[in-house]
Amino acid sequence: MTHATQPVRHLAAQPKETQKASAIQPAAAPRLLDQMTEAARQHGHTEEAAKVMAEWCRQVILFHGKKHPQEMGRMEVNAYLGHVAKMEKDPLRGVAAGDPGLPPGRGYVP
Repeated sequence: MTHATQPVRHLAAQPKETQKASAIQPAAAPRLLDQMTEAARQHGHTEEAAKVMAEWCRQVILFHGKKHPQEMGRMEVNAYLGHVAKMEKDPLRGVAAGDPGLPPGRGYVP
């Protein structure tokens, strides 16, 4: 009893329409920090301020072991700010220098 073997079809042997369909990837959703930067811009912040805010968020995320911001609350933010206050040479330099990431009236208030 002999079995007929089916030839293996490679991608090159497929019709062009199938090749194109398999090569198309769905558009990736914007990354979290890109979304934060865009939201800051939409709320009237400058490009520089938006990037500084996103960098602060990135630092908080990394400080907490890449924990997602939705899983964090006031305690985690306070823990990070306490760490910055203890470890930075001059933790208030950004506020005193008019850091664009902390515009008047929009900075952290304990």
